[in-house]
Amino acid sequence: MRIRNKLKNPKVWRNKKGRFHRIGGPAIIWKDGHKQWRRNGVLHRLDGPADVWEDGITELWYINGKEVKPIPKHILLWRKKLNA
Repeated sequence: MRIRNKLKNPKVWRNKKGRFHRIGGPAIIWKDGHKQWRRNGVLHRLDGPADVWEDGITELWYINGKEVKPIPKHILLWRKKLNA
């Protein structure tokens, strides 16, 4: 995980316990565009990468805090259709 000394005051969402947490969007958004999806403090996202860097190219995928291989887009679309 990268240290973010230079960019203070990111926009953050927290749960009642003070952990980074947001459903349906990133829980942390830095001013340079770096975004992290977190649930109860850990990196987590089922419908895309949980850590998207400001360059727009670097994407890291996590489920329940564990890094996983990227999920192909056709499978993500299929999941969305099932849940619609």
